[in-house]
Amino acid sequence: MYGSISRAKFERLLARRLDKVRVGTAQRAKALIGASWRGMIDDMYTQNAERLIANQFAIVMTECADMIVQLVKSIQSNDRR
Repeated sequence: MYGSISRAKFERLLARRLDKVRVGTAQRAKALIGASWRGMIDDMYTQNAERLIANQFAIVMTECADMIVQLVKSIQSNDRR
């Protein structure tokens, strides 16, 4: 656990942030990313450990959500080809 946030809470907060973009975005992202979702969230959590300890939650959530949204857009774009 980094700072006061567990990995599970990190994922919940990230899903909530994604759903602020558009309701259902988190579930759609999970479905498109599939089995890699858990590993991707684990990596984001670990890579941002120092920033989470420093209570930079909002910045980390925004950056991670933006990365996921871009990934989803990329996957959807490739599926249309």
